[in-house]
Amino acid sequence: MVAQITIYDEIAELLANLSAEKVLSYKISDGMKVRLNELLEKQQANELTEVERREVEHHLVINNIISLAKARARRMLSPDCHVQA
Repeated sequence: MVAQITIYDEIAELLANLSAEKVLSYKISDGMKVRLNELLEKQQANELTEVERREVEHHLVINNIISLAKARARRMLSPDCHVQA
């Protein structure tokens, strides 16, 4: 069975290839954390507007991309990683 490559995989690979160390050290800003917590609290209370709901979805997509990039970066830095030419 062949794994399906998604746009997320392609972007994650691009980010991981830029600098594995930088990708691994990335963390969202404190301001973004505050905003995301506000949105999640509103979501739990079923008080999100449509615009806010889309904002939460965008956060989830970006988080997924960053997680994929970090996984690839860790794999690239692993001593067991063998790069094929």
